[in-house]
Amino acid sequence: MLDIEYRALLDLMMCSDPWPVSDSENQDIIKRFAKREARKRGFDSWVAAYHVFKPGKEECKDDIASPCSTLLSEPDYDAGLLGDHGGGNISWWHEYLRSQINRCNGYWRGLIEGYVEECPGGKDGK
Repeated sequence: MLDIEYRALLDLMMCSDPWPVSDSENQDIIKRFAKREARKRGFDSWVAAYHVFKPGKEECKDDIASPCSTLLSEPDYDAGLLGDHGGGNISWWHEYLRSQINRCNGYWRGLIEGYVEECPGGKDGK
C-alpha cells in the first residue's frame, strides 16, 4: 500500500466512528489491516498514525495526482433548500447546518489540495 493510500485509509477510519456498517467482523478485519500498516511505518496503532502520518513525496505518482486534481474541480456539497417542517427556530438550524457543511467542505478541499501540492505536477496533474 502506498503512503498516500494509507493516509486516505486513516482519514476514512477516523471518520467512520461510529462504524457505519453493523458487521463488526469486517470492521475488525479493516482495523487489523490498518494497524499492520501503521506498524510497518513505525507506529503502535492506526490512531497514532492518523495524528502525525503524512505521505512522502517519493510515494506520489502521476496516476494518483491526477484523480486528486479532478476532485478539486468537483463542486462543494450543497444542501439545497431546507424545509421548515415542524416549526421552531428553523432559520437558526438552517444556518447551523449550512455552517457545518461549509466547514466539512473546507476541511476536505484543504486536505486534497495538500496532497496535490505534495505530488509531482501539483494541481495541473502534469
